[in-house]
Amino acid sequence: MKPVRRGLIVVAALLVGLAPAAAALADGDPASDVLPIADEFMPYPAPKDAHELVASVQKVFASDHRVKVAVIATRLDLGSVPSLFRKPSQYAAFLGQEIGAFYSGPLLVVMPNGYGIYDEGHSTAAEKAVLAKLKIGGSSASALVASAAAAVDSLAAAGALDSPDKQAPSVYPSYATVHPGRTATLTYHVLENSERASSVVTVYAGKKKLAVIHSPMATVTYQNAVTVTWQVPANVPKHGLRFCVVATDGSGNTTPAPACTPIAVTK
Repeated sequence: MKPVRRGLIVVAALLVGLAPAAAALADGDPASDVLPIADEFMPYPAPKDAHELVASVQKVFASDHRVKVAVIATRLDLGSVPSLFRKPSQYAAFLGQEIGAFYSGPLLVVMPNGYGIYDEGHSTAAEKAVLAKLKIGGSSASALVASAAAAVDSLAAAGALDSPDKQAPSVYPSYATVHPGRTATLTYHVLENSERASSVVTVYAGKKKLAVIHSPMATVTYQNAVTVTWQVPANVPKHGLRFCVVATDGSGNTTPAPACTPIAVTK
């Protein structure tokens, strides 16, 4: 996610498409609701200089690495787990496991008393060595966000965010309506660790393939739908149509099974 967080209502609406896995996020922990589709969680309202953290995270993804960041200023930012306040390492592990179905990679937590880092299945020794040299600039939301941005920059400069990507993209196609003999737009969302993926869209009538459409490797975020166009045959069958999508990321991880949705045909 590139824009600054605008509130949990917007994120909750976007998460509807992630069901059934999204059901696991209903524990009242705000960051675990936000970070599956966002790269930053900040106290609300986000401080004016929040764009600095967003820019630092963007640079990491632009360099073919990845990181997600949770800035926790008060117990209120932890929702139903306030007992983890001022325990950044414990909360990083908790949060990393909460969002593990959607994200695998370095996860940085920033609290008034320090930093926490988590990366399921991978050593975080390099990240901890960098963070051990850094200090939190203050307890206000603005100071914590600035400290988070500085930490991300330091981790990136040290090459400490080099984490293998072994998680395949998830695909969420949208129901489509097409017209015989016209050009149709097929839409789907891709949720991918690295925020880069290619995809193959196949249109079926029953078991028969009507079209195979390739979408090249490009930046993908869940908030921004991917679209491809299909020239619908004039004699297209009126029933039994669907399109299926398989996505592949830059590390070669491929969606384990095609994600499919029906296509309706109208005059």
